[in-house]
Amino acid sequence: MADGGGKAAAAARPIIAAESTVRLLLGIREKQWPQRRVLEIVTVNGEPGICVRDEGRVTSVMSIETDGARITAVYAVLNPDKLEQAHIRM
Repeated sequence: MADGGGKAAAAARPIIAAESTVRLLLGIREKQWPQRRVLEIVTVNGEPGICVRDEGRVTSVMSIETDGARITAVYAVLNPDKLEQAHIRM
């Protein structure tokens, strides 16, 4: 699930299945990957996650839900208003 809040591009529908998720991420990397983008492993609201920074500015945060062995869901926030309120720990 992705939340762009109408202010940032985000997937309109949930991406289901590992293969579809990998295809989406590889496509984004190939077409839209700024040279100075940094991914950081973080804790987001108590869950494992990834913080994406472009030139030092947080542009998205992903919270990763697992069943202990497999990823069961990824929630992405791209809405700048919500990113300001995210509780992120490095």
